[in-house]
Amino acid sequence: MDEYIALDLLTLSKLSEEADRPIDVSKYRAALALAKHAGLLFECRKNSELRGYFTLRELTKGLWFVPMFVVHPNHRNKVVFWSLFSQLKTFITKHHVVTLISNVYRNNELSNNFHKKLGFLVTRENERGFEYTLEINETLRKKWQEV
Repeated sequence: MDEYIALDLLTLSKLSEEADRPIDVSKYRAALALAKHAGLLFECRKNSELRGYFTLRELTKGLWFVPMFVVHPNHRNKVVFWSLFSQLKTFITKHHVVTLISNVYRNNELSNNFHKKLGFLVTRENERGFEYTLEINETLRKKWQEV
């Protein structure tokens, strides 16, 4: 779990602190362990090096939450993105996911732009950030074929 935590700290520490929500390493470690145990930790590696990962958590039947989607700053490219995104698309299809939800700090411009590009819509917001929701339908599936 240390390499996931190191990637989280590298990419999210400053954003989390600016949002007045510093990373609690023990909580992150516990959440990662649960996701891994449940088979809901997906990753991209090259030569054994972690380039990025994401986790999922089922809220109710068909409704899934994306707690983490992290890519190393030096590896934010099409290869890493496509590896993670294709795993997500496969999971969505296999598990009949109807809706995805994700939370993003307001100050995380890259993630906010990424969510909008994928078709997520803001469904709630507060002073710290946004809740994004994505309804999985045939129109979206066709659009994603182009990504």
